[in-house]
Amino acid sequence: MWLVLALTLLAHSAPWLELTYSGITPQLYEWDCAPACADTLLSWSQIPVQDGIWEEVTEPGKPISFRHLQHYFAAYSLEAAGYRLDWDAFSSFLEGNRGTPLLVHFTEGKGHFALVWDLAPEGVLTGDPAHGVQFIPERHFRYLWSGAVLHFPDLHRLSDALAVSDAARGRAQLLQAVGMIRP
Repeated sequence: MWLVLALTLLAHSAPWLELTYSGITPQLYEWDCAPACADTLLSWSQIPVQDGIWEEVTEPGKPISFRHLQHYFAAYSLEAAGYRLDWDAFSSFLEGNRGTPLLVHFTEGKGHFALVWDLAPEGVLTGDPAHGVQFIPERHFRYLWSGAVLHFPDLHRLSDALAVSDAARGRAQLLQAVGMIRP
């Protein structure tokens, strides 16, 4: 009985996982959130990922920093500028630049990276390689976020980012309609 129930749940979970991670690269290990975010950003920019660049800009066993990320993106001729923002500057940027990604640093655990590119009543739209595409309510986002962002001046209103945003808004509205999340 339990086996049948477990297999049934497993069979129905794949579509949800596909939706959750649609448009972003999931991380495979605890430590590879930065490479997953970078792969997602390059994919949205229609830039093919090259093998071996991570190994050139990082040290094995050492945490990845914004400096490593800047060197990584420089190898693709993408400028990445690091900033420390307060909430007002951050939310103002997102409201005026929908579809323009920022790479953010969270303080959870040993540190974590995710992409953000939209702000909505549901919260900050986050492409988190560990948790998928989701709206994080403002209060919780502010708790997690260190205030550090990496901005990519050459990347504006990426169509793939906007498509992921529209799909996430649709899922959020559906979940609100069936009462699974509050508006």
